Amino acid sequence: MAEAQDNTSIRRRGVRESIGKVFIMAAVLALAGLALSACGNNKALDSGSSPGPSDPRSYFPNQAGYSVTFTVTDASGQEIRQEVFTATSTASFEGLPGMRWEGRNLSDSTVSAAGIIFWDNNAVYHQADGAAAAEALIVAPLEVGAYWARWRDFSDTTIIAGGTDPNIFDFGGGGGSGADITNGGGGLDIILSSSYPTTGSSTFYVAETDAVVQSGSQTFSACLQIINAGTGNKVNRYWYHQGDGLIKYALGCEFGVLTGTENAELVR
Repeated sequence: MAEAQDNTSIRRRGVRESIGKVFIMAAVLALAGLALSACGNNKALDSGSSPGPSDPRSYFPNQAGYSVTFTVTDASGQEIRQEVFTATSTASFEGLPGMRWEGRNLSDSTVSAAGIIFWDNNAVYHQADGAAAAEALIVAPLEVGAYWARWRDFSDTTIIAGGTDPNIFDFGGGGGSGADITNGGGGLDIILSSSYPTTGSSTFYVAETDAVVQSGSQTFSACLQIINAGTGNKVNRYWYHQGDGLIKYALGCEFGVLTGTENAELVR
């Protein structure tokens, strides 16, 4: 009888322990669910947030003293010049945080320009000194086919025009007629007439979000390729890497070709 009572007591204690474990596990799961829910609802980036992979700000290393140097070659591979772009000091534009940038032609020290790269939660902009409008370099969402108006007058509070074009070709090397990006013409400005090497038509497109790029002696993965139209219905290409900024560009490319009449790769 005593042995039966002991067995019954052991079974009851085992049941109580099992129930206790179940309640503990349920509490842990409930707390985890609350934490995940809180994270999931906190999607908006404020000025104190750390930029993430889909945030345009993550593609610009805006620290004073940061510098990037390019060797620029022509279509035959002949060096045209070396140029350097440097973040010099903190600044602001229309109340938005930014950084002063300077562009210099190392082959001709008389050619230089300055401006500001600044940002909000949705985009990164460039305003050259004396320019009538700022240009939106990268605008969310960062997905293939997304496009936006390059120029923005900050005295106009209208939202930047843009959207997603489902018919965008894979300009990372897949060819295509490019009819979608040639509207509005093009035009090849003299590089370093500005503190940033962008040029061409007034609409930017996202062509790739996961490109593997060779620039100088370095290889970069998960790169963002932005394109716009250039002279003669050609394509201008700009590759960005998170934390490194602009790592390569090619101007005047044929459709489906990654090199053009001017090609810049890293020297640093």
